[in-house]
Amino acid sequence: QTDAVRGGPCLAANRATLAALVADPAIDVVVTSNRTAVEWVARPGVPTPEDGFAEVWQQLDAAGLPVVVLSDNPLMLPADATLDCVASARTDPSVCARPRDAALPVDHQIAPALATPGVTLVDTSGWFCTADTCPAVIGSLLVHRDEQHLTTAYARALSPQVWEAVSRALAR
Repeated sequence: QTDAVRGGPCLAANRATLAALVADPAIDVVVTSNRTAVEWVARPGVPTPEDGFAEVWQQLDAAGLPVVVLSDNPLMLPADATLDCVASARTDPSVCARPRDAALPVDHQIAPALATPGVTLVDTSGWFCTADTCPAVIGSLLVHRDEQHLTTAYARALSPQVWEAVSRALAR
């Protein structure tokens, strides 16, 4: 389904989620991200992704909830091609890296995150990529389990970085 087809139900779900977040006194911070490597469908009456992000984040900020936006992770080779590459290049998985420019999607969150008060943008690209490439294996950990999803092991390894970013937002 396209965003245009899902627009009504998605917007209703977003409103319900926002209301639940604001109403829950146990919530201290909202951490969010987004899969940005999808086509966005413009439709009259439906906010652009950038406008939608900013609108919700402003409402969260007005309710006293700081927002931490994690930039999107890189995309690796389609389907299981990255896993197949690493399996066949076990002695040198560096051949399975993608060029940074090809791996990092256009991230629709960045501009509104930088422009919206109460939002902390965390550029996660350094967690995945060097200046030139995004490796398939970092240290001894396989980074992705498919084109867009991280392995559980690598996600766990990132928990100190995520906690540091959240802690900074809470200290504001």
